[in-house]
Amino acid sequence: MKTDKTMSTDTYLAMSSQERKKKRGRFRRVSKTRIFDGHLVKVSIYAVTVMVLTYLFVTALISLLFSYFHAVDLSLVFWTLLPGALLGYVLLVVERTLGRLKEFMFPQMGKVLTAFLLFFVHIICYLTLSSIIVGYPLGYVMEKSWGMPGMAMEYSLFSVNFFIILAVLSWLRNIRTEPCRCV
Repeated sequence: MKTDKTMSTDTYLAMSSQERKKKRGRFRRVSKTRIFDGHLVKVSIYAVTVMVLTYLFVTALISLLFSYFHAVDLSLVFWTLLPGALLGYVLLVVERTLGRLKEFMFPQMGKVLTAFLLFFVHIICYLTLSSIIVGYPLGYVMEKSWGMPGMAMEYSLFSVNFFIILAVLSWLRNIRTEPCRCV
């Protein structure tokens, strides 16, 4: 029998479907848990923990970079922790909602139109939620408490770049996964 590297196309096509699934199964991810599937509001502790910690890190990193480049006090990083955690939870619920939206749009509109529409929905949701949950509270703290006028606008413009990248990555993840038929 030939090894995997020298296996011809004819041999691969002649394999039964069980053997092909077994062969493909080796290349799948280790974790079978999909945190973006499931009920919209009833989320598992694992999913909440992953998203909250991820966005705590992301918002803290954005604020750290903003503090470095704009000569703002480093305590701004601590002011981003609570809004970052809240943003992580809200985006988890939004991602699950967008998964449900994809589930309903996919059979009726097809893959290309669904992907096109979901791209704009992801961008708009991420930018709106990041501005409302993180940008406005931090801007208020910087302008009213610290007496730095104009820093809210600077922080919003600085963080938008990062959240656009996160929205595109989330959209790519959403498009690559099959629609979940979760209850």
